Amino acid sequence: MTVDNRRILIIDDNEQIHQDISKILCPPSPPADLHGLKADILGSSAAQENAKGDFQLDSAFQGEEAVEMVRQAMAKGKPYAMAFIDVRMPPGMDGIETISALHKCDPDLGLVIITAYSDYSWKEIAEKNKDVSNLFILKKPFESIEIHQFASALTEKWNMNKKLASSMDALSREKENLTTIMNCMEDGAYICDKQYHIIYTNPVVEREFGQAEGKLCYSYFHEREDICPWCKHEQVYTGKSSRQELFFTKNNKTYDLIGTLYRTTDGKEGRLQIMRDITQQKAMENKLLRAQKHETATIFANGLSHDFNNLLSIIIGYAELAIDESESSSELHAMVQEIAKSSHLAKKLVSKFLTLSSMSQPGKTLFPLKRLILAALALSVDEDLVQCDTHCPDDLWEVILDPAQMGQVFANIFKNAAEAIDHDGTILIRAENSTNPVAYSKVEPPLPKGKYVKIVIKDTGKGITAENLAKIFDPYFSTKERSTIKGMGLGLATAYAIIHKHDGHIMVDSTPGKGTTVRIFLPVSPGE
Repeated sequence: MTVDNRRILIIDDNEQIHQDISKILCPPSPPADLHGLKADILGSSAAQENAKGDFQLDSAFQGEEAVEMVRQAMAKGKPYAMAFIDVRMPPGMDGIETISALHKCDPDLGLVIITAYSDYSWKEIAEKNKDVSNLFILKKPFESIEIHQFASALTEKWNMNKKLASSMDALSREKENLTTIMNCMEDGAYICDKQYHIIYTNPVVEREFGQAEGKLCYSYFHEREDICPWCKHEQVYTGKSSRQELFFTKNNKTYDLIGTLYRTTDGKEGRLQIMRDITQQKAMENKLLRAQKHETATIFANGLSHDFNNLLSIIIGYAELAIDESESSSELHAMVQEIAKSSHLAKKLVSKFLTLSSMSQPGKTLFPLKRLILAALALSVDEDLVQCDTHCPDDLWEVILDPAQMGQVFANIFKNAAEAIDHDGTILIRAENSTNPVAYSKVEPPLPKGKYVKIVIKDTGKGITAENLAKIFDPYFSTKERSTIKGMGLGLATAYAIIHKHDGHIMVDSTPGKGTTVRIFLPVSPGE
């Protein structure tokens, strides 16, 4: 495409008009000595600038000829910037018909109608030509300066329009490239203006949260009616970037958020937020931290359990001898019975320590899971006080497990559920075969593909706060009242250790005031 287009087509059946316009726009060059004198007077740069005013002129004497010349010029990539055209050009097309045909070939061509008559009103001309923004009328007889002004203005306009179009194309390509980059990102990205309105989201954000444009960011992401108290929006507008980790309840994921100032070429500002999903990373960190806590408990359990167990055996032995030797009605007999009772409870506590210890591996065998669940429920929950809704089908897949250890798991969870609910509460227990445990895991890394039996225990109790929910599997953590019977904080820690020694998975969801749901996945035997 021509960079500085000063090509002009003269369309007129009168050769004299061609000569007149040519003399005006392309006068004969002055003698060399006169050109040198002009340079001395105006300066060399001014003389060169004046020389740039030369135009390239071509002539057509009929409308059909002009249309063909414009068509060929377009095909060669050397279009005309403008044309002077007569209205009357017998015997062929008149000027108005020619204009219509020329604009079909080249919509950007500037046209000046030269006429001495009023064959067509401006309204008629406009009706025959949809676009008249590049169409002008010059009455005969014309002045030289009018011809020069039209030639200079329309060729300059053509060049400016092409430069603008080129800039717009470059800007469009840049925008397309930027959009492609944003669309290819694995991280979420969005932009909001100073008033918190979202003006852009990439596909990752839309897939996770839905259509966003025009919505307020705190309403869209967090379903709030006011600005989030943790928001770094204002900090970004001071020129400082921001970074924070945040859990989004809308999709139950944790993100690493990086916010920076976004400024357009016209000076408008916004906040660009990059959202990296670190849910699985945090889950792995939590799992590692939990493993470290259990390792500490294991070391402690290994050192304490055996020595403590030996001491308890002596205490229990002597207590039972004292019970046999004392009168059953005596005060001493009752006191020794309490000693024996507490010693047996302490022995059970030692058993829990041993379960936490790697020294105590489960003795796995095929066992009917339905029978184990119902037995643990009968031993741990008084169904006269707490309503239980149980569904354990007979066709559950077989699981290889340690009945004593897994029975302890179910008993602990059932007991926790019963203690959490009021008198009118309910415990729902469901067991089913499952081949897709990943769909139920929001926190832990997904289990390997395979067959599992899924057990869901849901209560309608008081629930657990988010702060406490993160610590429920920690050894010695408990929200219960401390005593010799409950509140030692080993129940769920023990359940976690047992389930993972069975290559299974446990997860807990809870909402304060709405209850708690425990989901357990146990791998089935290879023969299933």
